Amino acid sequence: MNIENLYKKIDTIDSNNHLKAGLYFSIIQIKKDNPSLSSDVNSIYLDAKRFISIYIQSIDERDLGYDIIDINKLKKCINICGNKHEQFLLSQNSYRILKAKGFEEESKQMKKIVNSKKTELLYERPYYLGKYIRILFHLSTYNLFSIISTIFILFLISLIVLLPAPYKSWEIYNVTYHSYSDSFLANHIINLLSNIFGIKNSFNIETNSIFGILSIIAIKLFYIVFIVNYLYKKVIDILNNN
Repeated sequence: MNIENLYKKIDTIDSNNHLKAGLYFSIIQIKKDNPSLSSDVNSIYLDAKRFISIYIQSIDERDLGYDIIDINKLKKCINICGNKHEQFLLSQNSYRILKAKGFEEESKQMKKIVNSKKTELLYERPYYLGKYIRILFHLSTYNLFSIISTIFILFLISLIVLLPAPYKSWEIYNVTYHSYSDSFLANHIINLLSNIFGIKNSFNIETNSIFGILSIIAIKLFYIVFIVNYLYKKVIDILNNN
């Protein structure tokens, strides 16, 4: 089929967005098999962006009970673009349009695709230290479950770090506990939780080493910056989007 004829056909259609979307999808599939037909003016990315917008608009206009958004079709269109950055941008664009049009269930499905594409994009980037930190931050805020898991793991690490060392010479911290329970482990957990939530009691952590001081400062800063600020904002975003 002649690509130019398809574009001309689209230009002659005024109101039938469903037909326009079908023609754009045909163009995308043809260009996928014939990359030489793609140009800067009419690249697969731009055609995919037009298709997504018109396809969602066409479903919104038809408003038929059996006519729902085919997320697999959108996903197929997004994946045709070989560039990971373009795939991420297309999935973001799809999510924004679906959300704006009131397709709540479909927008939730597309949000998962956005997260997946962002993960792929981050892994594709060249090696540098910040790359893995960004991947860690992204994966830890994937959804509410991953956020809760991240907070639990961080709490578990803090719990283990502050446990008494097996030998006196290995001790970095001198921990004074407030008595809540006869069980040492239960008391250890309750004391740490009370400290995190700012409950006043006799729980106290002391250290005589520079490493101990720096590690306590690092832990507190990490809790303030990562959990109190970053994760809190992510939870609010997820709740608002749901």
